[in-house]
Amino acid sequence: MKMLNKNVRKNLFLLGLVSLLSLQANAQFEPQFTQYMFNEMFINPAYAGSRGHMSMTGVYRNQWVGIEGAPKTQTFSGHTPLRNERIGVGLSVLHEEIGVTQDFSVFGSYAYRIPTQTGAFSMAVTGGIIHHQEKLLEVKIQDQGDNSFMGTPRLTVPNMGFGTYYNTRKFYVGLSIPRMLHNSVDAVTTKATNKVEFEYWHYYLMGGYVIDLDESFKLKPTTMVKAVSGAPIVADIGFTYFDERSVMVRSLLPYF
Repeated sequence: MKMLNKNVRKNLFLLGLVSLLSLQANAQFEPQFTQYMFNEMFINPAYAGSRGHMSMTGVYRNQWVGIEGAPKTQTFSGHTPLRNERIGVGLSVLHEEIGVTQDFSVFGSYAYRIPTQTGAFSMAVTGGIIHHQEKLLEVKIQDQGDNSFMGTPRLTVPNMGFGTYYNTRKFYVGLSIPRMLHNSVDAVTTKATNKVEFEYWHYYLMGGYVIDLDESFKLKPTTMVKAVSGAPIVADIGFTYFDERSVMVRSLLPYF
């Protein structure tokens, strides 16, 4: 009975996801980040080169551990300034699984940095591809002849984004639109169309400031605000504590 209940929960979870995806034929491929401070390159391409040296980050996220089909995300990003320090380049790779849905994306970023008296202001563009796949054969159904769950539909779509970023030694702020194309998918033919539609743009505003508590101990409050037409504004507030040995402790407040 325990195994039966487990299978029922799994099938209901997968079926719910598939039903949602089939209804949302115009869904945007928009990844979700809770640890945004480790995924700046995915949120704002103008972050490229801002560290002044090559930087690489890898993140693994497993949400709702113990539930089959729960979201899993792996990301890798790297960026560096070029010999001309006004130019920064970056690469972002993401793999995400939610139920029977898998997304794999690769994006490159190009940033131009303008030095100021106290820091630098940068503008950037990003572009890449998103490979989307539905493993419908993994869904267990009673009607084995239901063509809606046959095969493994997949498609690859392009996208692009834009961002601005200003930073000093102690302060940073950025505004970006990571994906400016709306990738809509026909639920019957699985053909994709890619259009610039402002109502689907996701706007990200991020910022932070380093506070010197004493000679060796520092506090860095940060925030990220996300807005999209037709949905409530959400925000994340976090605090990073670190000392001269680069020991870091991170505390996050939930979205509101």
